Amino acid sequence: MWDKWVAWRATRTATASAQRALADFKRLQADHPDLKDRPLYELFVRQRNGIEAAAAQSILHRAENSFALWPEGRTLIFRDIVQYLVISEYRDAHPNHAAGEPDLACVVSPLIPSDL
Repeated sequence: MWDKWVAWRATRTATASAQRALADFKRLQADHPDLKDRPLYELFVRQRNGIEAAAAQSILHRAENSFALWPEGRTLIFRDIVQYLVISEYRDAHPNHAAGEPDLACVVSPLIPSDL
């Protein structure tokens, strides 16, 4: 029973976080039509996490390594960043649940368009 509760809560939290990220990203796109791809992603991460450029670049690099370069071998997309952020934040908040956590990338993936 406990595992089902943990999985339900993780899925619900990941869904809400991904939906907020998408809404924030779309507002950022509208506010900065001159920015695209990595510069826009960096701005999103900086604003979302309240961090400096170097820290945001580090997050983008880790997201790229985790979801774009392996296993896909493609360029970084917004979905990769959201998946990385959601999973990292969940694991930081619940270090004892990592072994039994649901596949949060599968939760986030259908919520974030692949063309962003």
